[in-house]
Amino acid sequence: MDKKDFIQIDDRQLAIQSGSHTPSELLQLAGKSGDDISLVLADGNECPDPNEPIDVVSGDQFTTRKNNQSLRTPTKNLVCYSVNGEPATTDKNPLTLEEVLSNAGPGAAIDTNDLGSYYLESLSDGQRYDSLDCPVKINEGDNFLAIHVGRTPVADSGSHTVNKIIEELQNLGFEPKMINLTSHSNIQRAVMFNYKVETGSYKGNSIKMAISFQEDAYPEYPPHFVHFESKINLKKIPVHSFHHFEGQNWSVYSIPPSDFWDTLSSSEKNMGTYIKRHIQRVLAQQ
Repeated sequence: MDKKDFIQIDDRQLAIQSGSHTPSELLQLAGKSGDDISLVLADGNECPDPNEPIDVVSGDQFTTRKNNQSLRTPTKNLVCYSVNGEPATTDKNPLTLEEVLSNAGPGAAIDTNDLGSYYLESLSDGQRYDSLDCPVKINEGDNFLAIHVGRTPVADSGSHTVNKIIEELQNLGFEPKMINLTSHSNIQRAVMFNYKVETGSYKGNSIKMAISFQEDAYPEYPPHFVHFESKINLKKIPVHSFHHFEGQNWSVYSIPPSDFWDTLSSSEKNMGTYIKRHIQRVLAQQ
């Protein structure tokens, strides 16, 4: 350039090309360190990030200000990830498996008193972590499954409930079977069956699903939890927890039909109503 541009920093006039420059670059031009000095704009505002570019034009005037180190908070790079669908962040990387599980905690359906019974699996690369002291490198957006594999007692959902639901589903033409699913620190009874989706984005698909219960009081109380195999993702409903069954990852949703079940007569409280009025509408919304 034939014409030189000049700016002023404190009492020094400096030649510089107009354009985008970082405060750190300008401070170095003025012979000052960006570690303990901040660049101050003409309006008195301090440039918060020494590495974020600002627009500089000829004639701009800046001053500098010594940082008060006692008031400065170190900038930490937070990494966002999830465990069993539960969002989490960390400024420490890597974490041990124990730290990942502890940080996720009950919100991710993890029993913090039984961490040794879990392993962690990365959904991005399939890597598995088994030892509580092994390091887990976490990248932005990583998703992990924490899977319980310990020996735990079976949670009794009640043989009456299971048998009645199986009988009603058989009468509807399904082929249900009772299975045990690991959830939290228990093995929970559930009823699994194949279901052909009749509406929504999954229409025409034959899927595996299961239902499980909080109380042994069916049909007065309907099944509380609905489990879907991995290929079904209810995008509009938050995942309650995850489990592993028959070589697949399953998602668990807490979606009892409480909005209408209590208004039904005793004769209407059955699996036919549950499937037609509840399961169908859930899948229709996807």
